[in-house]
Amino acid sequence: MVNAIKFTSSWPLAGRLLCAFAATLSCFIIQLPLETRSFGDPFAIFLGCAFLVALLFGRMPGGVAVLVSAVLSSLFFEPIGVPHLIRAMDLVQIEAYAVLAAGAVVLADQIRKTLVAVHDANEALVAEDTRKTVRLQEVQHRVANSFSSLDALMRQRAKSASDPNVTGAFEQASELIHTVARLSHRLNMADPSGRVDAREFLGDMCADLRACAPSSVSFSCEAECCELPISIAVPLGLVVNELVTNALKYAFRDREAGLIRIALGQDGSHLVLLVEDDGIGMQGKVQGGGMGVPLLNGLAKSLKGKLEVDSGPGGTRAFLIFPVPAAPARPHSGAAGHLH
Repeated sequence: MVNAIKFTSSWPLAGRLLCAFAATLSCFIIQLPLETRSFGDPFAIFLGCAFLVALLFGRMPGGVAVLVSAVLSSLFFEPIGVPHLIRAMDLVQIEAYAVLAAGAVVLADQIRKTLVAVHDANEALVAEDTRKTVRLQEVQHRVANSFSSLDALMRQRAKSASDPNVTGAFEQASELIHTVARLSHRLNMADPSGRVDAREFLGDMCADLRACAPSSVSFSCEAECCELPISIAVPLGLVVNELVTNALKYAFRDREAGLIRIALGQDGSHLVLLVEDDGIGMQGKVQGGGMGVPLLNGLAKSLKGKLEVDSGPGGTRAFLIFPVPAAPARPHSGAAGHLH
């Protein structure tokens, strides 16, 4: 209907007026053999005609339809089809019809304008959404390129540095940049509300970390199916990456195989992240040249939580305990449950 209205709106006024006259005359021809001489004939068909004409062609063609139909309706009074002086009652009926039809024309014209306005507004919203999507894709592409350039710069500085401590610092910075780049890519797939599914998010992170780990190290990943805002997902992902990276560096020396387990569960009003391994223990090397512990503590603080690390010959267990986000997580059946 809206497309038809917009199409006829581009017609010249003379063409729309001609269509209004033709439509009214067609209704007269249809009504003439069906005349029952009952009260109200032939006003019903003329009223519908005037409404549709105004809806399709506008208020002025609708007014023409009302005027022409009022004149033609006089031919349906006795004697049928013969112009004559209309009686007072006949004139009252025609006047009443004209008033009612004029109101229908005004209503149809308002409906017509409303439909067009709503259609145009919807098209504008779709166009703006498309432009925003394109701009967002461009920004994401530029951000990815910036991460790649910065990562390459850090690696180049690490190779050119003569001091091993400086080299290690640059390498750790490069790893952190690479991690943030991966997180950025994952979070680009968040829903429009800015939230990500914890199970899917940690599962994807495990897949990324597994791809970078030796084939002798296996991974286990469990998480409750809950939604996390991006403000929580980013530092949480960085904590997981830092703990797993330290485990890969220090836990499995002189070992042929190993296991790293990552789990996220809810315990009352808190979420609990567990990252553990069955290695030889980090033996204080979680600091990794000075960046590990301060970084982890800073991330835990940003989550308003606390980090507990228990490392020994049987392996390392790290717990990150932080409050459930303001928008409550919604655990479903099959969740990982409380962590112990």
